[in-house]
Amino acid sequence: MNVKLTDLKRIVVAVDPATTSGDNADETGIIVVGSGPHIEIEGAEVICKIVNCKRHGYVLADVSGKYSPDEWAGIVTEQFHKWNADRIVAEGNQGGEMVESVVRSVFPSAPFKRVHAKQGKRTRAEPMAALYEQGRVHHCGSFPLLEDQLTTWTIDSGESPDRLDALVWGLAELGLTKFSGGVEYIEAMATECEQCGALNQKDALLCEKCNGKLPQSEPEPEPEPPEELHVQPTTLQLTSGVAGVDVGHTNYDANRAVVDAIRQFGPQRWTPFNSRR
Repeated sequence: MNVKLTDLKRIVVAVDPATTSGDNADETGIIVVGSGPHIEIEGAEVICKIVNCKRHGYVLADVSGKYSPDEWAGIVTEQFHKWNADRIVAEGNQGGEMVESVVRSVFPSAPFKRVHAKQGKRTRAEPMAALYEQGRVHHCGSFPLLEDQLTTWTIDSGESPDRLDALVWGLAELGLTKFSGGVEYIEAMATECEQCGALNQKDALLCEKCNGKLPQSEPEPEPEPPEELHVQPTTLQLTSGVAGVDVGHTNYDANRAVVDAIRQFGPQRWTPFNSRR
């Protein structure tokens, strides 16, 4: 299966901006990522086996480097138009509003989103590492510097993994680690047309888009009838002076048994009625 650019549902340009410029400054991470269909690559070491998986992440470009603010803003704008992206995402922990101002100085109408890191780099990166382990992220090309950071960076390395950070922000914006119901739940329950790829209602017979025949799942086997249970008569110790009364006896007042039990053990603390308050 080959994935085309038109198959991608979303494309994001993610930026981890450096706060300074010059030879000793950190790099500005600029990564372009997209959200597209599930794919199984023949011969790959890791193949996605998640049931009803509908979306994978695709790394399209890495144009990170040491730039002045005007330079990286211009490159971000260029990549946005080149890939026909729908959003620019940038970390604003250090630069704050300055980051957005730099982007808008070059691209005034940019669909910009400023994100803030509330957790450490390692904690933020763990869900994205899980996506790689599941075979749900694919590199569309060779990105040696990015791949070096992904495979060698540790919390104790002392280096700023700007490319890795930008990648994490981009994949997070695509929502590949979320399954919160709504659209994701509907898509997971839908039946995909083998001819045009459109999603249809679970029990539909024909595709609404191309009118093709949809694959039908095998009916679930009927459950076996439960085994017959033999209930033994229950003996309660009652406060009315009658001990060891057989509740199963036809002459015993069942309501009186409940009242006596409440007197002995106390009323239950929770009921369906007081739980609604």
